Amino acid sequence: MNELNVACKPETACRLTSLPEFDFRMYRVKELAVLYFPSVANATRSLSALIRRDPLLLTDLEHAGYGCGIRYLSPEMVRIIVHYLGTPAEFVSLMHPDAG
Repeated sequence: MNELNVACKPETACRLTSLPEFDFRMYRVKELAVLYFPSVANATRSLSALIRRDPLLLTDLEHAGYGCGIRYLSPEMVRIIVHYLGTPAEFVSLMHPDAG
């Protein structure tokens, strides 16, 4: 397990102490979105909408530099997303349990 290196504010929900194995590197937003929404025509829009609907996730991402028009996600932003959504494989298996 990787250590969680996410800097979350005390009032947010970041409470995990470890994360599953995942490649925490810089991703293009579209690249990560397709991992979370592999069968959706506009994966980027779907991921952005999901982020906007979760105020805690959005706040933590904004503290890490996330904003409108961003094209790349830093490793810290990716850690935050994985903290809230799980890895892309976990997310897909939860959203589509019969797909595996």
